[in-house]
Amino acid sequence: MEEEISPVKEFLFDYLEKEKIQSHLSLKNSPEIIKKIISDCYSKVLQFDGDKDENISILATGLLHYMLTNLLIPSQRKILINKFELDIVVPDIRTLSNKPQNALVIFIPKKLELKFIQNKLMEISKIQPNKGNIWIIVSKEINCEQKTIIISQESFANILNEINEFVSSKNIRQFKIFKN
Repeated sequence: MEEEISPVKEFLFDYLEKEKIQSHLSLKNSPEIIKKIISDCYSKVLQFDGDKDENISILATGLLHYMLTNLLIPSQRKILINKFELDIVVPDIRTLSNKPQNALVIFIPKKLELKFIQNKLMEISKIQPNKGNIWIIVSKEINCEQKTIIISQESFANILNEINEFVSSKNIRQFKIFKN
């Protein structure tokens, strides 16, 4: 059974293709590109049917997946551990299991209900015990101990540089396409 594509994802990927984002993308200019995408897409996504917070989280998830893949930043998406799904793990599940201090878990809740988020964070902290290595991406400010990144603010525009800094600080290798 194939997963039904969301109208938000469809809109985002049509936009990315139409704007030829992939051909202009580099880590150096990623904050400007993310700002442009959010500026062009955020208000349109709010007009889609369905829950507004969920639609914005789908936009953020799709955009982050796209950027991580195209910039070759090591990551895994939609990881299932003990019947619990993690949105994004940097660099991979093996590192998270063996050396959690060298792994980053990015949580993008589809609901902004504090109790829901707290329950998910409790589950994530069983897998990633380092609270500083759990980042939450949301559409509005929430009160929690973990690093919170707001989709419509500067923090989201700089997320790829911050992820890259994390990867570099942990001496995690980037994907290698060609051997030297």
